[in-house]
Amino acid sequence: MGELPKAVIERMLKQKSGLRISSEAVEEVSRLVENFINCVAEEGAILAKHAGRSTLMASDVKLAVRRASEELNRSATR
Repeated sequence: MGELPKAVIERMLKQKSGLRISSEAVEEVSRLVENFINCVAEEGAILAKHAGRSTLMASDVKLAVRRASEELNRSATR
C-alpha cells in the first residue's frame, strides 16, 4: 500500500470538487483506489488465465470492472 502519489490524488480531488481536501480524505481515496486496483488485477488475472493467456488485456480489465460493479449493485440491494 501507499504506492499512489498522494499529491496526485489530492490534485484530482481538488480539480473535480472545487473544495479543499483533508488529509484524511486523501488517505481514504488512496486506500479505496488501491483496493480497487488490486481487485481488478486479481479478477483480470483469473480471466486472462481462463482464456489461456499470460497477459492481462484491456478486455480483461473491462470485464473485471463490470463484474465488480454488478456485484456491488447486487450487494447494495440486499
